[in-house]
Amino acid sequence: MNGFDWAVLVAYFGVMTAIGVWSHKRVDDVSDFFTAGGKMPWWLSGISHHMSGYSAVMFTGYAGIAYTYGITSYVTWA
Repeated sequence: MNGFDWAVLVAYFGVMTAIGVWSHKRVDDVSDFFTAGGKMPWWLSGISHHMSGYSAVMFTGYAGIAYTYGITSYVTWA
């Protein structure tokens, strides 16, 4: 890794730490964290729940399954 890579890495962790400190002041307890203080609209909560299912498993694991089983994996999924 060269100097630019290290600078990007340090900047990333700096931004993540700053976001953590900023959000720590806004969240009172665990319930507030998971429910966004009751201020999140239902549709945004639904989208968030749906999109959290698209993890690395979806993009790497199923590619491996498709490679192994071919078109059968698509038919099984559908």
